[in-house]
Order: sequence, then structure tokens, then C-alpha cells
Amino acid sequence: MNRSGYFAAAAVACVVLVAGSAAFAELTAEQTKQAQTLIKDFAAKEFTTRQAAVEKLIALGPDVVPLVKKVQGETADAEVKLRCQMTLKGITDKYGVTVTGPKAALKTSLEASKITMETTDAPLDEVMQKLSDESGNALIKVPGELADKTVTLKMKDATYWQVLDKVCEQVGAVYQPDFSSGKGGVTLVATAKANDLGGTNGPVSVKINSVSKTRMLRPWGPGQPLTNNLQCQLVFFWEDRIPVLSAEGQTTKATLPDGREVAQPAQPMGRMMVGMGGGRAQSFGNLFYQANDLGEGVNKLSTLEGTIKLTAGVGPDKEIKVDDVLSEGEKSGTADGVTLTVTHQGLGANNGNPDAAANLPIQVNIRATRDGEAVDVPIEQTGLKYGGFLIDPEGKRYTPMGFGFGGGWRGGPGRLKVVPAPGGNADGNAARTVTLTFFNVPKTEGKWSLLVVYPGDTVTKEYPFVIKDVPLP
Repeated sequence: MNRSGYFAAAAVACVVLVAGSAAFAELTAEQTKQAQTLIKDFAAKEFTTRQAAVEKLIALGPDVVPLVKKVQGETADAEVKLRCQMTLKGITDKYGVTVTGPKAALKTSLEASKITMETTDAPLDEVMQKLSDESGNALIKVPGELADKTVTLKMKDATYWQVLDKVCEQVGAVYQPDFSSGKGGVTLVATAKANDLGGTNGPVSVKINSVSKTRMLRPWGPGQPLTNNLQCQLVFFWEDRIPVLSAEGQTTKATLPDGREVAQPAQPMGRMMVGMGGGRAQSFGNLFYQANDLGEGVNKLSTLEGTIKLTAGVGPDKEIKVDDVLSEGEKSGTADGVTLTVTHQGLGANNGNPDAAANLPIQVNIRATRDGEAVDVPIEQTGLKYGGFLIDPEGKRYTPMGFGFGGGWRGGPGRLKVVPAPGGNADGNAARTVTLTFFNVPKTEGKWSLLVVYPGDTVTKEYPFVIKDVPLP
């Protein structure tokens, strides 16, 4: 059976590629034959064959784009259309050609991805691959205990989280933060029976982790009435295609079945910096709700409400490159009116290790000036898109595992600030040196560079959420 039937009638957004940083040349006769053979494999029975064809076409480079676009426009096979789209997206990501159209807008949008998906008994791993391709989010890998599950869906213009919730409902799973891999993403966990309570809004999903109720015997001293206190622990997720710099969560109120509103003690918005992990940024956070006097006989909350606030970088991105940073002495690079001055330290050699030849930590210290005056170093180290990266002579990028400044870990996003005098900034604090620590960096001959990438601007948006009918213990 041809696996293309699994995604019959799937709507695939068209990705338009135009000449940008890569130009499209005509393929030779041999290259055209090779590309046509690979495109035929898009309809192969085996998933591995179809996936390998995509990867090999991407490796052929931007010159295959006209041929792939032609097939995409002419074929009626939904699976072939999907594989054409995957190839065009892969070429865009790898070679930096300019992209226009719906999917390009999603990349920088703080709105929800919209997914149209129609499947019949499709293997779960293929559904997750399609969901990743359609949304631009990282692929959620299928654990072994769910490997034989299949999915039947018919959804149009649904959000990413709505589709994922429906998939989990069918296969008997929930999605949770992925702590085990160290990559900071989302993982599927099989469950026999899930009471998966939550709410979604745009690119955000909020789930309840736990609910507990305690009875205070003497909260205010002898003779005072008993109280029933409530605590809810929640986890919130956002689509990881969004270059989020910081995330904030706050619960605000709950309502009871009789219409009463239960306020919680005043709390500030809980702010968190987005952590690094495995080259992708953390895409989840935690928040809590508590009520000190719930009353008697309350067995559920009709609603639990709150707000998630995301701050993300928006383009065009800016870059400052400093060449030959691992040689002796200070090195500098200038862009956008800002000069970065960099020194480095091989930690292994300083620790008395005579063999500093391979895989030893490297510490890079960075200062920034504008017009000769000290400013904050423009680093948002999320590990996904922005931050400071070591680039080896062959172009491979290394992400730091340690990030701090002025002798302590950073507590907020770095912004370019023109200061009134050297050594200070507009807030009256000294502009600080940023320190990046890289581990397991191999000894490679040639000139290494430091690349600092930061957003041209930032945007902040709030997403109210409501979770309904929360049962209480």
C-alpha cells in the first residue's frame, strides 16, 4: 500500500522561493535525472525512503528549487506535495534563500500556527513529522511504547496545540516538558487514563500538573474557624519556533460553581529567562494558583484564569563578528555602530593541564563600546537563535554552556544602551563584561571567530487563558 494515502486531501501551504542569498542555476542533465528520481521516491512505501529523498534533494542545493516547485504545483498526490514543501523548507533553512508566503510569516509571528491535517490510520511518527513541518516547531519524537499507534484526524485551521491535544487523546498520551534529553523541548508520555486539563490561546498551551487541598486547623490561633486551602501547580508551553527571550506566567482568579470568585493572595508576574539546551531554547515554564480560604464542600473550580506573557525577538536580526578570537591578545569587530572587544582563556591550560590540545573548556570575555563609550553587550543567550557563538574554521557553530557577567550569572536580557560616560549606563550601573564558557571544544587548526547575533527589536504579547471544570480532591 502506498503510504501517501495516509495524508489524502491534506492542505499544504505553498512556499515561494525567490532569488536571495542563493541564486538558482539550471541543473545539468545528470543532476536533473538524479533529482527526478529522488522526487519519485516521495511516493515510496517506506517512510525511510521518502525521508532520505528529502534529505538528498536538500543536499543538492538551491538549484533544485525550480524543479521541486514545478512538481509541487502539478501533482495531485498529497504526500508528494508534503515532501516538496519539506524540501523547499530545508533548502531555505540551510542555504538562506529568501522565503515569502504564509510559512515565512509564521516564523516571526507571535500568533498561533494554523494547521490543516487530514489523516486515516496514519503512523504516529509520520503525523508528528507533518505537524513539525507545517508549524515550524521542533519534531516531538515518538517514544517506543507509542511507536505502533496510528492517528485519524480531520482538522482545518486548527492551532498547533489543538492538533497536538487531539493526537494525544487518540493515542493515549500527554505532552510534558522534556527534562531527560537536556534539549529543553516537549516529550510525549504514554498514559492509560489522562485527566488532561488545560487551555490554549494562540501559540500558548497551559496544563494543570497537580491540585492539592489542605485543611488548616488553627490558622489564626485558638478559637478561629478552620480553613480549606487550595494549591494548583501548572505548566505552560509555547511554540518553540518563536525566538522567545523571556516568559512570564500569572494566575489571577478562580470561580466556583455557585458563581463566587475566589481571589488569591497578591502575586507578582513570575518572570523567567529562557534557558539554553541542546541548541534549542527551553519552551515551557511553571506557575501556581493558591487560595487561602476555599470554604466548605467545594469539589471543583468552574474556571481557573491567568495570563502568559512572551517577549520575543523580531527581525531583521543583527550580527557582529570578531575574527581570530582564539589567538593571543584582544580582538575586535564592529557593526551597527557597536564595537565588541574579545579576549579568551583556555581553562584547561590554566588548571595546570599541559595538554591543551583537545576538548578543553574555553572562556571568552566580551566588552562593548559605542563611540568609545561603554555599553551593555547585546546578547540574548537563548541557545536557539540569539547569543554568542564560537565558529570553527569550517563554519561549525558552538553554543556556550556557561553565561554570566561581572562575576555573576545574568539576571535579565542585555540591551544596547548608549551611556552618558565611559564605565556607566543610563541606569547608573557599570556596563559589564559578558563571559561565555564553551565546553568540549576540539583543537582545530585555523582561525576561529565569535559571532554575536541579537534581535533588531523585541515584541511582547499577553495571552489570557481559562481552564474550565477543575476537579478538587
